[in-house]
Amino acid sequence: MRALTDDEALLLGALHKQALVRAGTDPDAGEPMHVRAFASAWHPRADDLPAWVAEHDGEHVGVAVVRRTMLPHLAGAPRLLVLSALGPADTVGEEAVCLALVRQVIGWARERGDERVEVAGDVALPAPVLDAVRAVVRQATSVSLPTQP
Repeated sequence: MRALTDDEALLLGALHKQALVRAGTDPDAGEPMHVRAFASAWHPRADDLPAWVAEHDGEHVGVAVVRRTMLPHLAGAPRLLVLSALGPADTVGEEAVCLALVRQVIGWARERGDERVEVAGDVALPAPVLDAVRAVVRQATSVSLPTQP
């Protein structure tokens, strides 16, 4: 497990693409641009969007990206935006990778003095991982503000 540095933006873009493809979404259905677009968007904000890669035997087996709170004196917790195992979809290995990534993110947040890490609505964590970290699961409320009349 290691944190990605801002000079590894293309690697993060490739890992994110792998996570999307594994989840059944092809971000490059037309023209292959996702890796560069993701890298270009993440690179200047790498400090605000820390990312980690899980590695095993020299292979990338998982990825996590968090959005940290940036402005002082505003309530809020870091938000887990991306968490995905990247290897074969066997339950035990996938859960182990997800648990290692979640523990890494929790440890990072604890060191920063955060009391919790919120999980984005589209991040699906396996139930055994939620149990292992004593997650508080609440009914989600979502509010959308339309931009058109």
